[in-house]
Amino acid sequence: MRVSLGRIRSGVVCFSCCLLVTVHSAEAAKFSTFVVSVNGVSSPDTANVSVNPGDVIELEFWGSEWSPEGQRLRSWQIAIDCDGYTSGDAGELVPLGFDDPQFDMPCTSDDDCEPSLICYLIYGTSGYCAGPNNDPTLGGFVDESRSDYVYFNKPVIVDPFLSPLCYRFGAIMFNAFDAPVFTVPRYFATLILKASDDACGTFTVGADPDNSFMRDINGNDILPLEVDPVMINVNSGLPCRLARNINTGLVLSEPVNCIVDARQTEDPDGSNPAGLHQFKIRLACPGECSSLTASDFVVNEMPEPEFPVFTNTITDVRIEGNKAVLTWRRALMPGSWTCARYRGEGGGQVCVGGLPGDVGSDGTTDAADVLDEINCLTKPGSCELHQCDADRSGDCATADLLRVIDLLNGSGTYVAWMGEVLGRGLPCPSAAP
Repeated sequence: MRVSLGRIRSGVVCFSCCLLVTVHSAEAAKFSTFVVSVNGVSSPDTANVSVNPGDVIELEFWGSEWSPEGQRLRSWQIAIDCDGYTSGDAGELVPLGFDDPQFDMPCTSDDDCEPSLICYLIYGTSGYCAGPNNDPTLGGFVDESRSDYVYFNKPVIVDPFLSPLCYRFGAIMFNAFDAPVFTVPRYFATLILKASDDACGTFTVGADPDNSFMRDINGNDILPLEVDPVMINVNSGLPCRLARNINTGLVLSEPVNCIVDARQTEDPDGSNPAGLHQFKIRLACPGECSSLTASDFVVNEMPEPEFPVFTNTITDVRIEGNKAVLTWRRALMPGSWTCARYRGEGGGQVCVGGLPGDVGSDGTTDAADVLDEINCLTKPGSCELHQCDADRSGDCATADLLRVIDLLNGSGTYVAWMGEVLGRGLPCPSAAP
């Protein structure tokens, strides 16, 4: 069991019981955030820094201009706006010290947690389950020993609330009339973050203006209060890369890499031609991918068309958020794997197969696919639309069972797909070793 407590130098004071009266000031008090080091190497105090995934970034919070009308700073609070941890394009910034925290698993003792976890108590009463090395004080603290600390060498209560990830720092002085008048900017708190391995984009981190405050000796808020965040640019300047599933290594995409589209390519009378015309490929760092064009991808169809003139091509590439949208000249060829291979950093490709009637997605069409369709219909939600929505209506319904039979038997204008093998038996090229 581990306990996180505020530190008391002397006496007991209720941190939140001050009378809250708003006093408006002509000038703005301010909490400013600065990056002071990256991976332990000092950097000029800056509000804008470029780092790489895995880097450790140390931030400091400084306060200034709290005495526009001569006010003395009796108490203060900085609440971290933890939405900033995920404000980039991908990944996250995480405070140091958290070991497998289970914030949805409350506890009062280790007995409430799984055997490999401990109960990390907050203020000694209840808390959350976490790994044995959980120590949020590594990621956030107030260094009272610093001579530039706002309450250096003064009797105060420091109130660090270190859990969950939204840190809150604060302090209140015992002797109100010993509270400082502003002369020069002062240090208030430290936050240390680590960029996740998949982090990318610009993260904005700072104090939450709605839950941070400076208060004078009468408990009045010193207003207005401004907060200046920092901009942390992760992966800035690195080449564009495709995002991958951390378990399979496959490039992330819509439709999902290696799926088999079992739906019709047209209605039985030959009208309403349909099919897949786009790939949406997830980007690991979309900020660096704005210049992507069709020439950055190589198109492969397996088996290859008998005549090169029938080879499909990518006609357009555009960026939508964290995805590259590839548009094909025509719908993907049924009976084949169609692949778009990335030429750039890290490579990777997305392949989608087309085999009308292959509800079971095993690369072959046979009578078992009729049973697979029945199972999809009797267990709603168990199958994806590309499997069971044979008529492309947008839903899996009884009519799709009849359409699967039509596709397999070759009704109307359909080729009889019974007994066909996708890509002449080739496995999904994306998954090939």
